[in-house]
Amino acid sequence: MNTSFTASGGRSFAIGVAATLSVVSLLAGCATTSTATNRAASYSRHPDRIFIVDELNGFGVSFPEEFEKRVTAGITACGGAVEFAHVNALELDPSARQQQATRFKPDVIVTMRVTHRTIDAYGSLLNADVDTQVWDVTLRKMVWRGHSAMNAGGMFTPAGTRAESLYANLIGKMRADGVVPDCVGGTPGTAGSRTGATTGFTSNIQRGQH
Repeated sequence: MNTSFTASGGRSFAIGVAATLSVVSLLAGCATTSTATNRAASYSRHPDRIFIVDELNGFGVSFPEEFEKRVTAGITACGGAVEFAHVNALELDPSARQQQATRFKPDVIVTMRVTHRTIDAYGSLLNADVDTQVWDVTLRKMVWRGHSAMNAGGMFTPAGTRAESLYANLIGKMRADGVVPDCVGGTPGTAGSRTGATTGFTSNIQRGQH
């Protein structure tokens, strides 16, 4: 058996490998996120206890955990406290989440949900929109809102890469607006008394009774 390669055959093989690597690179591209925000002009509090209720399905199996890991590290590094409640679309009893929020005694409740997704013919995520709302527990009203548009990268883009993109852009905007601890602006503890304030409030947010 002749195992030698001709010069033209070698070039064809090299071109084929290069083309394959290019395709893989495109399918595992970098995720990018752009977030538009609106903060209540009269809101002067600086919350440092953040309770996040998220429904972030469709970015990858490990995306919620990857996102939580980054947010938790960022907020606690600035002296804040954060706790997550991941929404399961098939859950039967949301009261456990309400009890969790009451025990945590947050300054604000943050809700996050995917409002739009685009997938390709193979079911791979192309892009998605995330709606984020910040509700002040004492004032019992929404004080901040963000709309994040994410380019998900490609078929093989890791969930961690997508989580980093959303975290860096969205949480960066929230820090700049003073609705999460930013280590520079704001004064910890100025969000006011919150004891008992979450009673009934979390369930109203989740049902859309604002």
